[in-house]
Amino acid sequence: MKSSILLLFILFFAEIHAVGYCDPKLKRAFDTAVSLDETKVLWERINREGEVRIFAKHGNQNNFKAYWEGEERIICVNLGLKPTVGEQVSSLLFEMHNALRDKKTVSLYNQAAQRRISKETFAREMERVEYENSLDACTLLEKGVKAGIYPQECYLQRYANFESFLNAQKMHGHFHHYLRTYNEIQGIAFH
Repeated sequence: MKSSILLLFILFFAEIHAVGYCDPKLKRAFDTAVSLDETKVLWERINREGEVRIFAKHGNQNNFKAYWEGEERIICVNLGLKPTVGEQVSSLLFEMHNALRDKKTVSLYNQAAQRRISKETFAREMERVEYENSLDACTLLEKGVKAGIYPQECYLQRYANFESFLNAQKMHGHFHHYLRTYNEIQGIAFH
């Protein structure tokens, strides 16, 4: 009897740790995302580094669909853009991969702060991390849609190569965001 109670307590505690926190407005998308076994494993893996919390926001300064805040271990999804559940799932998967590669991002920020890399190199390498995230997120999205687990509107564009991805990021201002970030790290006004 005592061992059964202990086992239930352990299973309950493990489930709480594995779930982290999810804003109720994103619970449906989160539950859908982690219903694919590979995404559940990804979620558990990133939570081993520290609890990840998911929040709904209504707009942000860069008008991104979603973003990862590594220092706080927070994924924010912008509901101000009125994304469908499928689009929310897509954003969650992408940002989970950002969380997975957080150590690489921190390394790039540290190199920039120490002036060991140039502004262009910093922006390019940050976009390379994003490209790797997009490839991995696309793979999970495609698998989930094909299995009928994810809604059909779950989608991230799969680019043929890094240069195609980089060109799109430059066109949409994301690369410019990293150039500005480098200047902020350096304390330089951006022009």
